[in-house]
Amino acid sequence: MKISADVRIFAVNMTVKRKVFLGLFTLVAATAIVVLWLYDPVGGAFPYPKCLFKQVTGLDCPGCGSARAFHALFNGRFADAWAVNPAVFFAIPLATAAIIAEMRPYSRLRRILLSVPAMSALLTAIILWTIFRNL
Repeated sequence: MKISADVRIFAVNMTVKRKVFLGLFTLVAATAIVVLWLYDPVGGAFPYPKCLFKQVTGLDCPGCGSARAFHALFNGRFADAWAVNPAVFFAIPLATAAIIAEMRPYSRLRRILLSVPAMSALLTAIILWTIFRNL
């Protein structure tokens, strides 16, 4: 089966777009890690955004405390990070797997992560975490 030149150019462009996206993502992620490592979200010099969900409802969202947890984690205070938001310990491996899957678009890992059961399990876990942390 012959592949036309248009299809080959599209495939190359998609690869370039993917590489640019991953490069920008890496730059933004590295910047966020440095900021979270250097500046304490509680009373620090860097103006972290407030949680809109908490301001409106008075309840903690699934991510509430994650900036404080990541700051504690990046500074080696694992118990403090767990006390503030244990979800970050589950989010890190999941995000790592998602990044690896994004680098290999036709991999089995990507198919698993984007499957309906995996997305349903993730959504269910987020909803349950939100409910239980506000009891």
